[in-house]
Amino acid sequence: MNRVSRVVVAIAVVAFTVVLTQGCVSGARHSDLQDRYNILNTEKNARLQELEALRNQDGSGAKQIAALQQRIADLQNQLAALNGQGNRLRAAHDKIKSLESSKTQQEQRIAALLKEIEDKTGLTGTMVDGMIRLNVSGDLLFFSGSNALKKPVQQTLTQLANVLKTDAAKVRVDGHTDNVPLRKTAKVWIDNLGLSVGRSTAVARFLAKHGVDQQIVYAAGYGEFQPVADNGDDAGKAKNRRVEIFILPKDIG
Repeated sequence: MNRVSRVVVAIAVVAFTVVLTQGCVSGARHSDLQDRYNILNTEKNARLQELEALRNQDGSGAKQIAALQQRIADLQNQLAALNGQGNRLRAAHDKIKSLESSKTQQEQRIAALLKEIEDKTGLTGTMVDGMIRLNVSGDLLFFSGSNALKKPVQQTLTQLANVLKTDAAKVRVDGHTDNVPLRKTAKVWIDNLGLSVGRSTAVARFLAKHGVDQQIVYAAGYGEFQPVADNGDDAGKAKNRRVEIFILPKDIG
């Protein structure tokens, strides 16, 4: 490597320093980059001494000095560009940290509302895609082939409505069935899809009647087409007969 090239390498370490200090580098990678920086910085100091020696010569190094000065000017322009990139990277990093903090706050809010619901209703749920999902047995809610809510569960749904009317931004009720064809109520519902819609609508209307804003309550039915268990036995069929209530808390986002 000639003197000009070595000086260029040495000056380029400054650009490397900008990226290192502006970017987000962690753990072992940061240590490795710092080691490389120290090695290059030592080389830089040695090359700067050589450059000073060239300047002290009687003109024989003038062309090399001129070339170095031009290269330094080019590098300064590149450093300015790198500095701008570093600022943008830092802004992106800050944005990511802000989003991570916001996500954590959202998860805490969802977890708090889920606990409140479980404590007050006895229902159990999970957090799914930024929402709460309550899985309620269809046998707990309805008689076979019917969408009329059983009286014992109405108290539970009333307690749920009392929470949702102040803390929910959106409520979606999904009805599901097993794959057993309807018999006694086939004329009413035609098929399981119709029954699942009737059941989800019954729950949604009950919640609205007990204080939940009807503009935030939605109902849908999927019949036997989204099973969570094998319909080959009674246990699996019982799991598939269900109503899922999805809840988006207020103050999310």
